[in-house]
Amino acid sequence: MAGGLSKTIVAPLERISTLVMTDRKLTVGGAARHAWLDGGLKGLFRGNHATLLKIFPSSAIQFSIFHGIKDKILASRQPISPVGEVRHTNISSSEGELTNVERLVAGAAAGAAAVTVTYPLEACRTFMSVSGGMKGSLIHVASTVIRSQGITAVYRGFKATLIGDMMGSSLGFAAYELANHIYKDRFNNGRTAPPEVRGVLGAMSASVVITMTMPLEVVRRRLQVQGSLGRPILYKGTWDALRTIVREEGVLRGFYAASLPLYLKVVPSIGCMYMIYDWIMTRERSGVMMEVEKKKRVMTR
Repeated sequence: MAGGLSKTIVAPLERISTLVMTDRKLTVGGAARHAWLDGGLKGLFRGNHATLLKIFPSSAIQFSIFHGIKDKILASRQPISPVGEVRHTNISSSEGELTNVERLVAGAAAGAAAVTVTYPLEACRTFMSVSGGMKGSLIHVASTVIRSQGITAVYRGFKATLIGDMMGSSLGFAAYELANHIYKDRFNNGRTAPPEVRGVLGAMSASVVITMTMPLEVVRRRLQVQGSLGRPILYKGTWDALRTIVREEGVLRGFYAASLPLYLKVVPSIGCMYMIYDWIMTRERSGVMMEVEKKKRVMTR
């Protein structure tokens, strides 16, 4: 739910950034005009249904795996009784937080699992979002691409995406957890930050991460669309694309031309996702605690 809502809010910026990254002739303003002329409001949201089909499982996988690993690590630190049962004592502040290395590893595992499952959906979304992109339903686009280019077409650029998503998820979760730890200990007297503050911390973390992973994002988009829709094949793979873009376009123009719409897209999207996720989880935890207290009162009677 958190991933789907946050992505829908920034879907027009997603379309604009995709156009700029895959067409070197378009500026941000030109991409916005092109998207609008390509169907008005519907043109701005083209490909969003594919994004939603991808983001629902992707967000769920990332959050569940990261927090699942986190719970396992923290549970392993609790003292064990002589009979082998975990004593459910209160975990101290130092024991209740992952180390930075543990955060990075858990985040990388979450990112790798999510991208492996959802990559074909992301590829189809890109086919629909680029200039002159394919129209129709997601199933129609996927079947057309596979029929004309083979199954490997929906996995083109997978290596760059895997590396980028592992790095992004790893750094993103680590930065977010660290920011929350610092806020709790230094600015909130040891209390957990409320959902709206956690959203702001998530947005700040995302801005740092996107700066570091932007080159791989550009490479991924270009590898996905080359060879399709009449586009020439310019790159042999991830590393060849990185070298060619730096040599022919330079670092700033080649990798950061679409930075403005990408920042405007990613930063509020990630912030909203963390805020909505924590708001939902806070309500769920409150509901569970109320049920536990209710059962205790019934048993006491």
